[in-house]
Formats: sequence, structure tokens, C-alpha cells
Amino acid sequence: MVIMSSRMKLNEAEKIEKESSQLEFRCVVTGFNGFGPNTENPSQLVAQNLPISVSFPKTGEVKITSLVLPTCCSQAWDKLKTHLKRKSKVQNIVILTGLAAKRDRINLERLAVNVRDYAIKDNGGHKYDGESIDDGPLALKTEAPLIDFRRKLQAAGFPAVISNHAGTFVCNDVYYRSLFFQLKNGSPDLVLFVHVPRLMKFRKTVQIEGNQKTRALAEAARTRTKQIELMQAAIIEVIRASVAYLIEVEASEQRGRPKSALTTSARSVAKRARKAT
Repeated sequence: MVIMSSRMKLNEAEKIEKESSQLEFRCVVTGFNGFGPNTENPSQLVAQNLPISVSFPKTGEVKITSLVLPTCCSQAWDKLKTHLKRKSKVQNIVILTGLAAKRDRINLERLAVNVRDYAIKDNGGHKYDGESIDDGPLALKTEAPLIDFRRKLQAAGFPAVISNHAGTFVCNDVYYRSLFFQLKNGSPDLVLFVHVPRLMKFRKTVQIEGNQKTRALAEAARTRTKQIELMQAAIIEVIRASVAYLIEVEASEQRGRPKSALTTSARSVAKRARKAT
């Protein structure tokens, strides 16, 4: 009897793992065009040069949609929002990226705040002085487990830190709107904003703090193209971490034991709302 029970548990675990590995994934990766004195925006260069898909062991292919957003609060949201709606049987990930010119490593943003406070005009001529973005909460938090993401990025040789919020300019604007959309609609399945440094700053940091593999890549990244590829590799690691997290969530939900961190998540709330209608 004990042997049968153990065997049944093993079969169930194998079934869950197999079903989780068969999930389909789509990832939208955005960058911004140049703004103010920043005529070249590395987030744009990274986004527009990403492949149309990447494959990871055990999880398979992740289809990538790359978008370059205008650095304008209204135009950026108009372009992005059509890509946030749920597609049937597909796990939707949104990785938003933008430039943090004074930083020197990957920054994973924990919060978006419901504040517009622009030091300069955006590319649409908008300038705000403390106005709200929307009628939602004062701040919204990503569901991504950032400590785990940071650990995985660092293990892969990419210096990364957690930042507590994405500022109060257009980066924060689209982050807040995306998280608020997720809260109301239950889609996308994961939203995260990643601030990136300038290409040369990132290269120098990787040369000092990376692992053997990434230090070699950074040393060889003497051209702009190679520096873009180095930063793209870091963003692909963020995508890999996102996929692994969603597989873990799906497996947990199939076992009927959702993680406590997920019990009040936007996705769980939306699922319960859909079942009730």
C-alpha cells in the first residue's frame, strides 16, 4: 500500500512536470527611443535586435515580440496596451526596459508608483509636477520574485541589483499602467521593468564582476554590436528566470497548493473572478 501510494505520487509529479513543460510562452520585450540628452538609448538597441524566439532546456521555445516605445507617456501606452491582452493557452510575459544612465548594472524594479513628476519634457511635450497616472493604488508591485531573479542573473555572470521603484518619468508610467492593467484583467501573467545602463558602463562592470564566461564576453565586446549582444544576453536571462517562475507557479497550482505570495496576486484574483461569472 505504501509502495503504491509513493508510486502514485511520483507519477503525479511526473505528470505535472510534463504538463508544465508543455506550456506555451510569449514574451513582449520593450525599449524606449532616445530622449533629452540621451540620443542613443541602449534599451531600444537591445529590444530591436532580439531574436524572434529563444529556446531553453526543458521549457522549449519562447516567442519574442520586440517593441520600441516612444518616450512619451500617451504614445508609449497606446503602442504597448494592445500587446497585453491574454492569448488563449499562452503564458504572457512582459519585460519592459529603459535607460538608467547613471547606473552600471541591471536593475530589477520592484515597484511602480502612481506619480508623474517629470524633470524634463517627454518626447510628446508632456511635463508633470506630481500628478497621478491613473485612479489606482499609490504603488503596484511586480509578482516576479526579484531576489531569485537577482541570484540567477548573478549566477549567470550578469551584475544585477534590485531597485525599489522605476522613478517618476515615462519608464515608471508604462510600468504602472502595465501592472494596473494586469491587476484589472489578470493578464499578462508576469510584468517586470528592467533598467539598463549605458553599453560601455555595463561592459566594464561585467569585466570586473562577471563570471569567467561573461568576463570573456565583455573583454571581447569592443564593438557596439558586441556590447548590445552582451546586454541582450542579460535580458534573455531575465526571460529565462520569468519562464522558470511561471512553470513553478503552474505546477504549484496544479498540486492545489498555491504559494502564499500568489494567493492574492492579480492573476489569482482574475482567475477567481472568471470562474464566478
